[in-house]
Amino acid sequence: MEQPTYMDPVCGMQVTPESAAAQSDYQGVTYYFCCDADRQEFDRNPENYLTQKQNTLQ
Repeated sequence: MEQPTYMDPVCGMQVTPESAAAQSDYQGVTYYFCCDADRQEFDRNPENYLTQKQNTLQ
């Protein structure tokens, strides 16, 4: 079975939970990131990224 792909809300790269370098939970939703630097940037101001892009399941 193919794994779901999620968009890194900082850079827009597509990642799977297995391939993600980092993850962060915000308001009950888990976001996946291609690198820890993106997670750190997201954690500083998540609303900035959530209003720009939605973390979508594809």
